[in-house]
Amino acid sequence: MSSNSDEPILVDTKGPTWVATFADVGTVRIGPDGRVCIDVVDGPEAQQRRRALEWGWGEPLNFLRRGFRLAEAVVADPEAGGLLVSGGSWEMLPMLKALTDEGWAIVSDSLTPVRWAEGALFSHPRQAPILASDRFAEKWELMAEPLRSDSDTVAVSLPRAEAPVPVRAILVLAERKVRDAAGVRPVVGAKRLKLAAALLQSGPGDDPDPAELLADDLRLSALPMAELAIGDKLMADHAREVVEWWTTVSQ
Repeated sequence: MSSNSDEPILVDTKGPTWVATFADVGTVRIGPDGRVCIDVVDGPEAQQRRRALEWGWGEPLNFLRRGFRLAEAVVADPEAGGLLVSGGSWEMLPMLKALTDEGWAIVSDSLTPVRWAEGALFSHPRQAPILASDRFAEKWELMAEPLRSDSDTVAVSLPRAEAPVPVRAILVLAERKVRDAAGVRPVVGAKRLKLAAALLQSGPGDDPDPAELLADDLRLSALPMAELAIGDKLMADHAREVVEWWTTVSQ
């Protein structure tokens, strides 16, 4: 594996404690009970690197160690549950920001912990901040906190959900192509199961039963599911299309 300091050069899940080691940065250890221990290599901005390991790896591995799976983003309607949003990073945060302008709250903008309970897929909030480029924060006039002197990534302030939220529907974002129809399009047929199978990640030490995975994929594919091709409209207009679709499927 690459020695890039943003990637683990080793993730050992064979023993009771999971260990992820990062070149020139530090080590993340996850105990059997999910407790996280982080050791950072001494040097400039050690505290910032500790936070990066905690938010980027420690917290997600903690949830995976406790039997959760990970989805992309989940945003919550305060009245009707959560919308799981999947898509590229370039359109994800603008969409989440636009939905918060409609009164929604973000459960997590990435690596959202999820677990089935009582017949529903519950999404759980993370402590990690929502990250964006400083240019995005400036464009949207968001309160932002710089993270490292060598990066333009900032932590931005957006409304957050504070409690687990059941996922009620799925939205897949994509860049609009010439032949794509405008607006929110329901996903139908075999494509539903194909998309559902790609939405959730398991832990690095898991060896899940294929039959159980298929059962989870089938349950997920039964939720209302739609695609939105992001085109020339303002993101606020796209968000209103999403809200209109949501009101018809979340009742």
